[in-house]
Amino acid sequence: MVARLATLILCLWSAGVQQVDAIVGDEVPPPYPIIDVHVPEPNTGTMEAKWAADDSGITTQKLDALLNKLEAGETQFRDSAAQLTEKLEKLASVAKTVVIASSQDLPSM
Repeated sequence: MVARLATLILCLWSAGVQQVDAIVGDEVPPPYPIIDVHVPEPNTGTMEAKWAADDSGITTQKLDALLNKLEAGETQFRDSAAQLTEKLEKLASVAKTVVIASSQDLPSM
């Protein structure tokens, strides 16, 4: 126990002996000169530009496919509307004929 206490006192005493008394060198060293070198760099590299072009091509293909579907749908709608209009015109002419025929068959009052 005494040996441990002696070792502890020796360690603390040796730490106190090696204490630094002053800071070596300037407390506030002079600032380094600042050199602003501006090297313009591209926003995107070659690979990013290639990827963007590929994505743009894919997007263009998708838009073209959608436009083709839209045009096909419009054509089908116009054809259906034309057929329905033709049928309605025929029905209207038949109805007109029936109304005229029925009004001629009725005795006038």
